[in-house]
Amino acid sequence: MKYPKALTEIWDTVSKSLGAKDWTLSMTNTADMSSALKTHCVPTLRKMGLKGSFPNFYRDVDGFVSLVNFQFHAPSERFCINLGFADPERRNVVDDCKSFAPNKLRVSMTGAFYRNGIYLPDRWRVGQQPVGDRFFSDSWFSYADGQDEGDREGQAIDLSQLARHCADLLMQEAEDWWTGRRKFVASTFLEHGS
Repeated sequence: MKYPKALTEIWDTVSKSLGAKDWTLSMTNTADMSSALKTHCVPTLRKMGLKGSFPNFYRDVDGFVSLVNFQFHAPSERFCINLGFADPERRNVVDDCKSFAPNKLRVSMTGAFYRNGIYLPDRWRVGQQPVGDRFFSDSWFSYADGQDEGDREGQAIDLSQLARHCADLLMQEAEDWWTGRRKFVASTFLEHGS
């Protein structure tokens, strides 16, 4: 794809300042990574009962809406997979979006629960790892060739292998995370009233 010269000059400057080598290469890699995720992760999401189209997916079960979003940062050639939810009463959805149909809800429209001293994070990044007792790493997957991973510096990334790994992580993490949120919301609002 040919981009206007002014746009490529701006993005070259921005991407270089963020560490990317070449904006047009970065955009090509992003398109290839998106294609691999569509090939390997979307069928997994469909098996899990989610609807929607890349990069946003949802599933409505008795008003509890499970959400998935693929978020890219093209200049650094990274992406993350965000899980979110909307409870049946939409208590964790920003005010302007509470009336949205399930297929219009997005992870970014949700907020954390704070109720009677109880905190429930509203989002999860697939692949997060515990760091200490209370925090988790921020999980971004790199598809840049040989950048930032000492053991594979200068090596090409197998995008299909990375996408299959992400599909496996979705299967391992998503249902348990949503089930935990559903149970927490139900018990919190039954115990404390709505």
